[in-house]
Amino acid sequence: MSRATLFEPMGPRRCALLAGLLLLWLLPGGVFARVVKLDLKPGLVASAEYREGDADAGSLLILHGFLQTAHFPTVQRLADGLAESGYTLLVPTLSLGVTERRRSVPCEALHLQTLDDDVSELSQWVDWLYRKKKRPVTLIGHSAGGHVITRYLHDHPEAPVGRVILISLSFPAGRVLGPEPPEPDAIGDYALSFCQHYPTTPRAFHSYVDWGPRQMLATMKQLGNRLSVIVGSGDKRIRPRWVEALGRAGIRLETIEEANHFFDSAHEFDLLEAVESLLDSDR
Repeated sequence: MSRATLFEPMGPRRCALLAGLLLLWLLPGGVFARVVKLDLKPGLVASAEYREGDADAGSLLILHGFLQTAHFPTVQRLADGLAESGYTLLVPTLSLGVTERRRSVPCEALHLQTLDDDVSELSQWVDWLYRKKKRPVTLIGHSAGGHVITRYLHDHPEAPVGRVILISLSFPAGRVLGPEPPEPDAIGDYALSFCQHYPTTPRAFHSYVDWGPRQMLATMKQLGNRLSVIVGSGDKRIRPRWVEALGRAGIRLETIEEANHFFDSAHEFDLLEAVESLLDSDR
């Protein structure tokens, strides 16, 4: 795949996508999405954006990356485009311990959530969408959202999930800064993902870093043709060795030339085309 430059003519499909996205941007967002809520436990409520699609279209769940929300630009642009194509969409914001969280969480905040908490929330949202639409759910994850999805699929091999599309797939590597507290629930200072200082507990920290590339690859290989990974050749946040490892494992890879980790600018249309092409193969 290659992006269209300013001087390249756009084909009918891309022109239609552009027209649809422009219409979505010009009209109020509330027309297309409503907020749904999920009671996780007493005092903790998670929220998601829900968009009802065409009766014969698929049901998609898009999961954001590390510490982000459903409003992260890469996620929202993709959701807008897929909604225009008639798909039913659920875009949750992982609570990270905050009721109806609407903002990204700063690195320097106290982080007590674990990967198991994230997986539990994702599981409940998948079940919610499956009960509502009575059809297998397609999972789409951006960045470390794919890290959560692979762990979820490992823990729930019988989940009502059809296709899985992971975009800019990454995992939160980290290290301890100074002596690690001996108690699993004591507070220590760590570096995790893009956070240079990430205050958390040993239990929470290791829940993320212990689910690493080896475990992710083993789970992804079991998915076979149901799984696709989309990467940008200009992505500086993913090590080339990780992309090479995906290829050696036989994972289906789609590369969008020159695109970065976030598929912004002209590459948002390339990403949408790539995702829709994969979804079209299921129709």
